[in-house]
Amino acid sequence: MRLLMLKEALPVGGAERQLALIVKYLPPHWDRRVWVMGDGPFADAIAADGHRVDVCRRTARFDVRPAAALWRLLYGWRPDVVHSWDWMSTLAALPLCRLLGIPIVDATIRNGIVRRKGSLQRRLSQAASAVVVANSQAGLAAWGVGPRKGLVVYNAFDPERLSDADPRAGRGSDDGGPCRVVMTGRLVAHKDFSALLAAARRLDRE
Repeated sequence: MRLLMLKEALPVGGAERQLALIVKYLPPHWDRRVWVMGDGPFADAIAADGHRVDVCRRTARFDVRPAAALWRLLYGWRPDVVHSWDWMSTLAALPLCRLLGIPIVDATIRNGIVRRKGSLQRRLSQAASAVVVANSQAGLAAWGVGPRKGLVVYNAFDPERLSDADPRAGRGSDDGGPCRVVMTGRLVAHKDFSALLAAARRLDRE
């Protein structure tokens, strides 16, 4: 099985971490490659695990060279599946994938908010894909992707990150003491920290 993962770039971010985890933990008999239009820390992490990362930088807004390079890769390597994480890479790969009969999995849904900017391009990429992946049912519902095409793949956690952790970490208190909850994420509206605060108030009352 040959799998080609597409992404605009691999900076520090949640989607980028999930892509790296999928590449890392796929079965060993899967031949996998990553193609991006911009590098970043996760490109180095994927390469350090022994997987190939092809970087074809986009130098201008309407630079067509990355698309041409992607087409050459698709035609020469002939992956069995293309898994794209951005609408731009999905639409860039689409013409040749259709010609070669390669299915595209679109994984552009990462939250339950539909923004006006870029929504048309995302809907086009989702409509052209064989499967649309989200990390929540709310995301599929927000974008109107039905069960025949939509698939939820929840965010993963790398167990190797626990190797140096305190084994007592994360255990609840047995003496009726306070329960500690931590939420991490960027301080932006769509991370919905207000829901955490509302839940904390309710738990405190009850």
